[in-house]
Amino acid sequence: MVAHVQEDLERAADFTRNNDKERDRYRDVQHHLSEFDGDLRAGKFDKGKLDDAINNLKDIVRKNTLESHDRDALARDLSDLRTLRDVR
Repeated sequence: MVAHVQEDLERAADFTRNNDKERDRYRDVQHHLSEFDGDLRAGKFDKGKLDDAINNLKDIVRKNTLESHDRDALARDLSDLRTLRDVR
């Protein structure tokens, strides 16, 4: 799931033009997802890092300029990550 979200983020980030704030939001969520994934691979489910990624992704969906299909994909990813968090 993390890899899928990362792919959606990369695709959406391609639309971002010279806006440092928007690029920072992508960098933040990708960083937190990467940390969460690394811990998960080591057998540790770090809910705090997942929460950070969820909050960062929520900021992208709410604040970044996105094409409609990217916004829809990221909104689904956000829902999937929340579900993952809630079932643990």
